[in-house]
Amino acid sequence: MVNTLENQTVVIIGGSKGFGYGTAENLLLTTKAKIVIGSSSAKNIEKSVSSLSALPGAEGRVTGYPVNVDVSESDASIAQFFEKVGTLNHLIYTAADALNLISLEDFSKEKAEKNFGIRYWSLLTAIKFAVPRMPKSADSSIVLTTGTVINRPMKGWGAAIVGPACAVEGLTRGLAVDLAPIRVNAIGPHAVPETDVWARFTQEQMDAMVKELEEKSLTGRVGRVEDIAEGYVYLVKAKFTTGQTIILDGGEHLR
Repeated sequence: MVNTLENQTVVIIGGSKGFGYGTAENLLLTTKAKIVIGSSSAKNIEKSVSSLSALPGAEGRVTGYPVNVDVSESDASIAQFFEKVGTLNHLIYTAADALNLISLEDFSKEKAEKNFGIRYWSLLTAIKFAVPRMPKSADSSIVLTTGTVINRPMKGWGAAIVGPACAVEGLTRGLAVDLAPIRVNAIGPHAVPETDVWARFTQEQMDAMVKELEEKSLTGRVGRVEDIAEGYVYLVKAKFTTGQTIILDGGEHLR
């Protein structure tokens, strides 16, 4: 039987753009789920809810509320967000800020901590407030976001980027045990140039990265938002999958 997610609510924090928006779009077109998106920008929420609601069959199935996942203010904001959401069946967390690369020579705890803020500490806070509102069933799920650097670190990323990504992968397995039967999984996407996490890169750096990714990919192209969205949707629907990190890299790991 096809899992249509009928009468289920999927909350996507980071859902106004990038992977979150692409996943919301996929769910609206391929399932009967209701979608709640969370973003720090009320303007982005309004725009995204409007465009998503215009999809075929999506009218009345999309809502959104502001949520600030900046770690200095996240606890109260996330708590208020879930008060508005009410009961939910699935949580997808795609929120992230621009990558903050730090060399080992320039490393300090204060600089590196920023990379854990939204990607790890606020993620844990969101899970804390979401779980009491979720049915304790394998029909419920949490999907986290890490990256391919957990298996194939890029040069210069070791001091500040690899740690948070590996922490999320470990958290995925740990929470799969702690929260069972609720399923907990993660998506590990490779670099997708169209997303905002690369905002601090120059055009020259982006062009070089795209060329390298195309050369390494067995598919002959870089990843796109819609490619990664397929992975999130699978993990929401897959009732016998938990504690897993799915790597989406176009086959680069085989090079």
